[in-house]
Amino acid sequence: YGEIMFTHLHNHFIGSLSDSALRIEDGIIKAKSLGQNAIAVTDHGEMPFLYEFSDVCKRHKMKPIFGVEVYFVDDAQISIEQKDKGRFHIVLFAKNDIGYKNLVSLVSDSWLLNNYYEQRGLVDWKLLEKYHEGLIASSACFFNPVAQSYIKSGFASAEKVFVRYKEIFENDFYVEIGKHGIADEETSNKGLMELAIKYSV
Repeated sequence: YGEIMFTHLHNHFIGSLSDSALRIEDGIIKAKSLGQNAIAVTDHGEMPFLYEFSDVCKRHKMKPIFGVEVYFVDDAQISIEQKDKGRFHIVLFAKNDIGYKNLVSLVSDSWLLNNYYEQRGLVDWKLLEKYHEGLIASSACFFNPVAQSYIKSGFASAEKVFVRYKEIFENDFYVEIGKHGIADEETSNKGLMELAIKYSV
């Protein structure tokens, strides 16, 4: 079955300055030094450094995984009209050429069609349904819609959101678990694991 390999999938580089000042080459060299042979980029809401990321990965013989952590709302137009600053996170990865094209189109449309006052492009259910082919989705950090529904409203509320993701992405939907000593994160982990077990995710 081959060797089991750890790969960093949720990574912020200089394309997410609010979260990270990590230079692309520094991150890739570090992962390579730890014996890893693949790494993902998932900067917030944009994909400005994909070419540089790809070139550096090739130079260091690392497999590049293209992704983005999008800003998600139920309905972008309503959020814009109501000037609602609330948003959640979801991580999306391209698993093939179709997925890459859809990822680029989804991010582009989020800015062109769902531009939140020049601050961010919003992704909603409509865009996910349109561009889901070839994409892998992760629930992202605990600031995701499923986890926040679980924390604020309980299992039944979270389950409705979870099932909708599952219906769109089918077997390409995964839960992300974090361990950073944050109380809400621990609550999120509990809810996500319950749902993952129930739905074989």
